[in-house]
Amino acid sequence: RALRGLIRCLRLGDSVAITVDGPRGPIYRVKPGIIKLSQLTGAPISPVILTPERYWQINSWDEMRIPKPFTGFHVYFLPEFICPAKGDPDELAHQLQNQMWAQTTNDEQRYSPKPQSPGHSL
Repeated sequence: RALRGLIRCLRLGDSVAITVDGPRGPIYRVKPGIIKLSQLTGAPISPVILTPERYWQINSWDEMRIPKPFTGFHVYFLPEFICPAKGDPDELAHQLQNQMWAQTTNDEQRYSPKPQSPGHSL
């Protein structure tokens, strides 16, 4: 049902935003759903990576980060990822994942401070 809603939005000319590793993980693994959505609609995927400068990191499967008040963000716009209509969704997801991972790994090493614990579990 969610996929149909996203298709409808894109066909109406709206933009949609998706966390590519999905609500259940595993973390940093691009799921084929975003690829299928792109293939069905012809919409390109425009990867955006947001990294807060200061944050608390939650001890959870997705290592969720909560930005601290008034912190800045590093925002990275990666090149559009075009999905051929007949491409294998799993292989294309892997390619997108590699592109995003390379950028994230490089930038995390350069800019991201160590996470700071909020002092209690959430």
